[in-house]
Amino acid sequence: MLEVLAADGAGPTWLRTSVGLVRRRTDGAWEHVCPALWDGNDRMLAAVAEDRPLVLGGNGYRAPVDRCEPWTDLGDVTAVAAGADEIRWVAGSRLVGGEEPVELPGAIGTPTSLVVDEGRVVVAGRSGLAVWGGDSWGVWPLADAVRYLRLVRGDDAFVSTSTDTGVRVDQVSLSSGAVVPGPEGATILGPVRRGAHSVLLADGRWMRRSEAEWVDEGEAPEPWTCLDDYRTDLGWQAVGCRLDGLYALGDGEPRMLFRFTQIAPSACAACDRDWVHYAGEAGWLGTEPATRPEGERRGPTAGGCSVAGGPAGLGWGAALALTLRCRRRRRPGR
Repeated sequence: MLEVLAADGAGPTWLRTSVGLVRRRTDGAWEHVCPALWDGNDRMLAAVAEDRPLVLGGNGYRAPVDRCEPWTDLGDVTAVAAGADEIRWVAGSRLVGGEEPVELPGAIGTPTSLVVDEGRVVVAGRSGLAVWGGDSWGVWPLADAVRYLRLVRGDDAFVSTSTDTGVRVDQVSLSSGAVVPGPEGATILGPVRRGAHSVLLADGRWMRRSEAEWVDEGEAPEPWTCLDDYRTDLGWQAVGCRLDGLYALGDGEPRMLFRFTQIAPSACAACDRDWVHYAGEAGWLGTEPATRPEGERRGPTAGGCSVAGGPAGLGWGAALALTLRCRRRRRPGR
Protein backbone atom coordinates (compact mmCIF):
# COMPACT_ATOMS: atom_id res chain seq x y z
CA MET A 1 0.00 0.00 0.00
CA LEU A 2 1.39 3.39 -0.93
CA GLU A 3 -1.12 6.24 -1.24
CA VAL A 4 -4.78 7.29 -1.04
CA LEU A 5 -5.65 8.92 -4.37
CA ALA A 6 -9.35 9.71 -3.86
CA ALA A 7 -12.06 9.29 -1.22
CA ASP A 8 -15.75 9.87 -0.54
CA GLY A 9 -17.96 9.87 2.55
CA ALA A 10 -17.45 6.14 3.02
CA GLY A 11 -13.64 6.27 2.85
CA PRO A 12 -10.95 5.82 0.19
CA THR A 13 -12.16 5.10 -3.36
CA TRP A 14 -8.82 4.90 -5.21
CA LEU A 15 -5.50 3.59 -3.90
CA ARG A 16 -2.01 3.35 -5.34
CA THR A 17 -0.57 -0.02 -4.36
CA SER A 18 2.51 -2.09 -5.11
CA VAL A 19 0.57 -3.97 -7.83
CA GLY A 20 -0.96 -0.95 -9.59
CA LEU A 21 -4.05 1.11 -8.84
CA VAL A 22 -7.21 -0.27 -7.22
CA ARG A 23 -10.71 1.25 -7.31
CA ARG A 24 -13.42 0.49 -4.74
CA ARG A 25 -16.49 -1.31 -6.08
CA THR A 26 -20.01 -0.88 -4.73
CA ASP A 27 -19.92 -4.35 -3.14
CA GLY A 28 -16.84 -3.55 -1.03
CA ALA A 29 -14.29 -5.35 -3.23
CA TRP A 30 -11.62 -3.37 -5.11
CA GLU A 31 -11.07 -3.62 -8.88
CA HIS A 32 -7.49 -3.96 -10.08
CA VAL A 33 -6.46 -1.17 -12.51
CA CYS A 34 -3.34 -2.76 -13.91
CA PRO A 35 0.07 -1.38 -15.05
CA ALA A 36 -0.45 -2.86 -18.53
CA LEU A 37 -2.92 -0.01 -19.21
CA TRP A 38 -0.02 2.46 -19.22
CA ASP A 39 3.66 1.54 -19.61
CA GLY A 40 3.80 -1.47 -17.29
CA ASN A 41 5.40 0.50 -14.43
CA ASP A 42 3.86 -0.71 -11.15
CA ARG A 43 5.80 1.81 -9.01
CA MET A 44 4.41 4.93 -10.65
CA LEU A 45 3.02 8.15 -9.22
CA ALA A 46 -0.65 8.88 -9.86
CA ALA A 47 -3.52 11.28 -9.22
CA VAL A 48 -7.29 10.85 -9.58
CA ALA A 49 -10.08 13.37 -10.23
CA GLU A 50 -13.66 12.71 -11.43
CA ASP A 51 -12.98 8.96 -11.25
CA ARG A 52 -10.22 9.17 -13.89
CA PRO A 53 -6.56 8.62 -13.02
CA LEU A 54 -3.47 10.18 -14.51
CA VAL A 55 -0.48 7.91 -14.05
CA LEU A 56 3.12 9.03 -14.21
CA GLY A 57 5.22 6.12 -15.47
CA GLY A 58 7.82 6.57 -18.20
CA ASN A 59 5.46 9.24 -19.59
CA GLY A 60 2.16 10.58 -18.32
CA TYR A 61 -0.95 8.51 -19.14
CA ARG A 62 -4.55 9.74 -18.69
CA ALA A 63 -7.37 7.21 -18.40
CA PRO A 64 -10.49 7.43 -20.61
CA VAL A 65 -13.93 7.62 -18.99
CA ASP A 66 -14.31 3.81 -18.88
CA ARG A 67 -10.69 3.46 -17.59
CA CYS A 68 -9.95 0.71 -20.12
CA GLU A 69 -7.65 0.99 -23.09
CA PRO A 70 -6.50 3.06 -24.85
CA TRP A 71 -5.10 5.56 -22.34
CA THR A 72 -3.85 8.92 -23.65
CA ASP A 73 -0.07 9.29 -23.71
CA LEU A 74 0.70 12.83 -22.51
CA GLY A 75 4.43 12.60 -23.19
CA ASP A 76 7.11 13.67 -20.72
CA VAL A 77 5.45 14.42 -17.35
CA THR A 78 7.56 14.90 -14.22
CA ALA A 79 4.98 15.58 -11.47
CA VAL A 80 1.23 15.19 -10.97
CA ALA A 81 -1.34 16.05 -8.27
CA ALA A 82 -5.12 16.28 -7.91
CA GLY A 83 -7.42 18.75 -6.21
CA ALA A 84 -11.10 18.29 -5.47
CA ASP A 85 -12.14 18.10 -9.13
CA GLU A 86 -9.05 18.68 -11.27
CA ILE A 87 -5.65 17.20 -12.06
CA ARG A 88 -2.58 19.36 -12.67
CA TRP A 89 0.75 18.12 -13.96
CA VAL A 90 4.18 19.42 -14.93
CA ALA A 91 5.26 18.80 -18.51
CA GLY A 92 8.70 20.18 -19.31
CA SER A 93 8.76 23.75 -17.96
CA ARG A 94 4.95 24.21 -17.92
CA LEU A 95 2.11 23.65 -15.48
CA VAL A 96 -0.69 21.89 -17.38
CA GLY A 97 -4.30 20.99 -16.59
CA GLY A 98 -5.95 24.38 -16.22
CA GLU A 99 -7.55 26.39 -19.01
CA GLU A 100 -4.15 27.08 -20.56
CA PRO A 101 -0.63 25.78 -19.82
CA VAL A 102 1.41 28.15 -17.65
CA GLU A 103 5.18 28.60 -17.86
CA LEU A 104 6.92 27.78 -14.56
CA PRO A 105 9.30 30.29 -12.95
CA GLY A 106 12.88 29.34 -13.79
CA ALA A 107 14.05 30.43 -10.32
CA ILE A 108 12.71 27.24 -8.67
CA GLY A 109 14.95 24.98 -10.74
CA THR A 110 13.97 21.51 -11.93
CA PRO A 111 10.37 20.72 -10.82
CA THR A 112 10.07 17.74 -8.48
CA SER A 113 6.49 17.73 -7.12
CA LEU A 114 3.33 19.76 -6.69
CA VAL A 115 0.22 20.06 -4.51
CA VAL A 116 -3.23 21.35 -5.53
CA ASP A 117 -4.77 23.01 -2.48
CA GLU A 118 -7.80 25.30 -2.03
CA GLY A 119 -7.73 26.79 -5.52
CA ARG A 120 -3.97 27.25 -5.71
CA VAL A 121 -1.12 25.13 -7.02
CA VAL A 122 2.20 24.90 -5.17
CA VAL A 123 5.12 23.60 -7.23
CA ALA A 124 8.44 22.56 -5.71
CA GLY A 125 11.67 22.72 -7.68
CA ARG A 126 15.18 21.86 -6.55
CA SER A 127 15.82 25.53 -5.74
CA GLY A 128 12.53 26.77 -4.30
CA LEU A 129 8.73 26.93 -4.27
CA ALA A 130 6.29 28.64 -6.62
CA VAL A 131 2.63 29.37 -5.84
CA TRP A 132 0.09 29.81 -8.65
CA GLY A 133 -3.08 31.62 -7.55
CA GLY A 134 -4.75 31.79 -10.96
CA ASP A 135 -3.15 34.86 -12.53
CA SER A 136 0.46 35.12 -11.32
CA TRP A 137 3.26 33.27 -9.55
CA GLY A 138 4.64 33.88 -6.09
CA VAL A 139 8.21 32.56 -5.88
CA TRP A 140 10.23 31.65 -2.78
CA PRO A 141 13.87 30.62 -3.45
CA LEU A 142 15.28 28.22 -0.83
CA ALA A 143 18.87 27.82 0.29
CA ASP A 144 18.72 24.02 0.73
CA ALA A 145 17.90 21.76 -2.21
CA VAL A 146 14.31 20.51 -2.09
CA ARG A 147 13.74 16.79 -2.55
CA TYR A 148 9.96 16.75 -2.39
CA LEU A 149 6.92 18.85 -1.44
CA ARG A 150 5.17 16.73 1.16
CA LEU A 151 2.20 18.76 2.45
CA VAL A 152 0.51 22.16 2.13
CA ARG A 153 -1.61 23.23 5.10
CA GLY A 154 -2.96 26.77 5.22
CA ASP A 155 -0.06 29.20 4.87
CA ASP A 156 2.59 26.52 5.35
CA ALA A 157 4.32 24.10 3.01
CA PHE A 158 6.34 21.18 4.34
CA VAL A 159 9.28 20.12 2.17
CA SER A 160 11.95 17.46 2.57
CA THR A 161 15.62 18.32 2.14
CA SER A 162 18.71 16.14 2.25
CA THR A 163 21.11 16.14 5.18
CA ASP A 164 24.37 14.30 5.90
CA THR A 165 22.46 11.64 7.82
CA GLY A 166 19.20 11.39 5.85
CA VAL A 167 16.21 13.71 5.50
CA ARG A 168 14.90 16.85 7.23
CA VAL A 169 11.36 18.24 6.95
CA ASP A 170 11.28 22.04 6.79
CA GLN A 171 8.27 24.32 7.15
CA VAL A 172 8.09 27.15 4.58
CA SER A 173 5.71 30.12 4.90
CA LEU A 174 3.88 30.69 1.61
CA SER A 175 3.31 34.35 2.48
CA SER A 176 6.87 35.31 3.50
CA GLY A 177 9.18 32.50 2.42
CA ALA A 178 10.47 32.09 5.98
CA VAL A 179 11.89 28.63 6.67
CA VAL A 180 11.67 26.77 10.00
CA PRO A 181 13.84 23.60 10.08
CA GLY A 182 12.01 20.54 11.38
CA PRO A 183 12.67 16.94 12.41
CA GLU A 184 15.53 14.95 10.90
CA GLY A 185 15.89 11.22 10.43
CA ALA A 186 17.19 8.44 8.26
CA THR A 187 13.56 7.69 7.33
CA ILE A 188 10.64 10.11 7.59
CA LEU A 189 7.00 9.36 6.77
CA GLY A 190 4.63 12.30 6.40
CA PRO A 191 3.78 14.85 7.57
CA VAL A 192 0.04 14.29 7.24
CA ARG A 193 -3.04 15.90 8.77
CA ARG A 194 -4.45 14.16 11.85
CA GLY A 195 -7.35 16.20 13.20
CA ALA A 196 -6.17 19.73 13.98
CA HIS A 197 -2.49 18.78 13.93
CA SER A 198 0.20 17.76 11.45
CA VAL A 199 2.09 14.58 12.38
CA LEU A 200 5.00 12.58 11.00
CA LEU A 201 7.10 9.54 11.81
CA ALA A 202 10.85 10.13 12.13
CA ASP A 203 12.78 6.86 12.48
CA GLY A 204 9.71 5.21 14.00
CA ARG A 205 8.87 7.99 16.50
CA TRP A 206 5.66 10.03 16.31
CA MET A 207 6.19 13.79 16.04
CA ARG A 208 3.26 16.25 16.32
CA ARG A 209 3.33 19.86 15.18
CA SER A 210 2.06 21.98 18.08
CA GLU A 211 2.06 25.78 17.84
CA ALA A 212 5.60 26.58 16.62
CA GLU A 213 7.43 23.34 17.42
CA TRP A 214 7.43 19.59 16.87
CA VAL A 215 6.61 17.52 19.96
CA ASP A 216 8.02 13.99 20.33
CA GLU A 217 5.09 11.68 21.22
CA GLY A 218 7.13 8.51 21.55
CA GLU A 219 7.84 5.38 19.58
CA ALA A 220 5.14 4.01 17.28
CA PRO A 221 4.23 0.44 18.33
CA GLU A 222 3.18 -0.50 14.77
CA PRO A 223 5.61 -0.96 11.86
CA TRP A 224 4.07 1.63 9.51
CA THR A 225 5.40 1.70 5.94
CA CYS A 226 3.61 4.86 4.76
CA LEU A 227 1.44 7.72 6.03
CA ASP A 228 -1.25 9.60 4.11
CA ASP A 229 -4.50 11.49 4.71
CA TYR A 230 -7.80 12.28 2.99
CA ARG A 231 -10.61 14.77 3.49
CA THR A 232 -13.88 13.71 5.18
CA ASP A 233 -17.05 15.61 6.14
CA LEU A 234 -15.59 15.93 9.65
CA GLY A 235 -12.11 17.04 8.64
CA TRP A 236 -8.92 15.22 7.64
CA GLN A 237 -8.45 11.52 8.31
CA ALA A 238 -4.89 10.22 8.72
CA VAL A 239 -4.11 6.70 7.49
CA GLY A 240 -1.15 4.38 7.77
CA CYS A 241 0.07 1.44 5.71
CA ARG A 242 1.27 -1.93 6.88
CA LEU A 243 2.34 -4.82 4.70
CA ASP A 244 -1.18 -6.27 4.87
CA GLY A 245 -3.23 -3.14 4.13
CA LEU A 246 -4.44 0.34 5.01
CA TYR A 247 -5.58 1.58 8.45
CA ALA A 248 -7.39 4.68 9.75
CA LEU A 249 -5.42 6.41 12.51
CA GLY A 250 -7.12 8.17 15.40
CA ASP A 251 -7.15 8.29 19.18
CA GLY A 252 -7.96 4.59 19.57
CA GLU A 253 -6.72 1.42 17.91
CA PRO A 254 -6.02 1.64 14.15
CA ARG A 255 -9.04 0.54 12.08
CA MET A 256 -8.48 -1.49 8.92
CA LEU A 257 -9.85 0.15 5.75
CA PHE A 258 -8.44 -2.08 3.01
CA ARG A 259 -6.67 -5.42 2.65
CA PHE A 260 -5.14 -6.96 -0.45
CA THR A 261 -7.55 -9.92 -0.23
CA GLN A 262 -10.27 -7.49 -1.43
CA ILE A 263 -8.70 -7.02 -4.89
CA ALA A 264 -10.75 -8.33 -7.85
CA PRO A 265 -9.76 -8.72 -11.53
CA SER A 266 -10.17 -5.75 -13.85
CA ALA A 267 -12.97 -5.61 -16.41
CA CYS A 268 -10.34 -4.49 -18.96
CA ALA A 269 -9.05 -7.23 -21.27
CA ALA A 270 -5.59 -5.61 -21.26
CA CYS A 271 -5.27 -6.50 -17.56
CA ASP A 272 -5.78 -10.27 -17.89
CA ARG A 273 -2.09 -11.12 -18.11
CA ASP A 274 -1.21 -8.82 -15.19
CA TRP A 275 -3.93 -10.45 -13.09
CA VAL A 276 -2.60 -13.93 -13.83
CA HIS A 277 0.85 -12.75 -12.70
CA TYR A 278 -0.18 -10.99 -9.48
CA ALA A 279 -3.07 -13.25 -8.45
CA GLY A 280 -1.17 -16.37 -9.41
CA GLU A 281 1.69 -15.52 -7.04
CA ALA A 282 -0.85 -15.02 -4.24
CA GLY A 283 -2.81 -18.20 -5.06
CA TRP A 284 -5.96 -16.18 -5.82
CA LEU A 285 -6.81 -17.36 -9.33
CA GLY A 286 -10.29 -18.84 -9.38
CA THR A 287 -11.31 -17.22 -6.09
CA GLU A 288 -13.70 -14.37 -5.29
CA PRO A 289 -12.44 -11.27 -3.41
CA ALA A 290 -13.36 -10.41 0.15
CA THR A 291 -15.91 -7.58 0.34
CA ARG A 292 -14.71 -6.19 3.68
CA PRO A 293 -11.21 -5.79 5.13
CA GLU A 294 -11.74 -8.45 7.80
CA GLY A 295 -13.06 -11.00 5.27
CA GLU A 296 -11.26 -13.73 3.37
CA ARG A 297 -11.28 -14.66 -0.30
CA ARG A 298 -13.90 -17.21 -1.28
CA GLY A 299 -13.28 -20.15 -3.58
CA PRO A 300 -12.50 -22.01 -5.57
CA THR A 301 -15.45 -20.79 -7.61
CA ALA A 302 -18.18 -23.16 -8.73
CA GLY A 303 -17.47 -25.13 -11.88
CA GLY A 304 -13.91 -26.21 -11.12
CA CYS A 305 -12.22 -22.91 -12.00
CA SER A 306 -9.51 -22.91 -9.36
CA VAL A 307 -6.17 -22.33 -11.08
CA ALA A 308 -4.47 -22.12 -7.67
CA GLY A 309 -5.35 -25.76 -7.08
CA GLY A 310 -4.30 -26.89 -10.55
CA PRO A 311 -1.31 -28.97 -11.53
CA ALA A 312 2.14 -27.71 -10.64
CA GLY A 313 4.04 -25.94 -13.41
CA LEU A 314 0.94 -24.57 -15.13
CA GLY A 315 2.24 -22.02 -17.67
CA TRP A 316 0.90 -18.48 -17.80
CA GLY A 317 -0.79 -19.13 -21.15
CA ALA A 318 -2.81 -22.05 -19.79
CA ALA A 319 -3.53 -20.14 -16.60
CA LEU A 320 -4.73 -17.14 -18.62
CA ALA A 321 -7.05 -19.29 -20.71
CA LEU A 322 -8.52 -20.87 -17.61
CA THR A 323 -8.89 -17.48 -15.90
CA LEU A 324 -10.70 -16.01 -18.93
CA ARG A 325 -13.08 -18.98 -18.98
CA CYS A 326 -13.80 -18.53 -15.27
CA ARG A 327 -14.41 -14.81 -15.70
CA ARG A 328 -16.83 -15.39 -18.58
CA ARG A 329 -18.79 -17.79 -16.37
CA ARG A 330 -19.10 -15.44 -13.45
CA ARG A 331 -19.43 -12.06 -15.24
CA PRO A 332 -23.28 -12.21 -15.57
CA GLY A 333 -23.55 -12.43 -11.78
CA ARG A 334 -21.23 -9.50 -11.00
